[in-house]
Amino acid sequence: MSRPPPDAPDTQPLPEAFAKRLIARASELDAADAATAAIADLRAAASEAGISNAAFDAALAEMRAADAPARPTVASRRVRRVWLGGGLVAFLVLAGIVLSRLVMPAGGGVALVTHTRVLQCIPSAQAAELMRPTLAGLPTVTLQAPTSAPRVLTIRGSRDQLRRAEAALDRIEESGAAACAAPAAAPLTDRSR
Repeated sequence: MSRPPPDAPDTQPLPEAFAKRLIARASELDAADAATAAIADLRAAASEAGISNAAFDAALAEMRAADAPARPTVASRRVRRVWLGGGLVAFLVLAGIVLSRLVMPAGGGVALVTHTRVLQCIPSAQAAELMRPTLAGLPTVTLQAPTSAPRVLTIRGSRDQLRRAEAALDRIEESGAAACAAPAAAPLTDRSR
């Protein structure tokens, strides 16, 4: 569709589709202008209707105040700060509880016992390595195999954990018992903390 140049004379004929679009758009613009009114025009209309300028200005101020976004009051800011502070305290307490559960073992209040045992056949370092997979689920059990005493193994944990460690150690010692003829050794010490 061709458009006439903007400087075309008023007598130039326009295509029908273009003429319809031109009239429709002009009508839209006129309606938009009619939907808004200048304050001066409204003041003049109010004055013609017998409304004083003071009353018109007061009404205008009320309408503008009602349309303006509400600013938060000092009290609402204080309430927001209290909620924010309370939420922060609750978060810190919860984080402390979670972290304490992660850092402290499940049996945090259980007394730990140290048990030293002289091994029959295998060196203590080898026994400790063979026991580690069995005791992997027991986080507070520690095994010490000093190099100065190659057949001495020190186990530290709760009484239940010591029972499990002793059972694992007995199985390891039994499997190596055929290779050595030394008699089973009794525990050297049993100290409670």
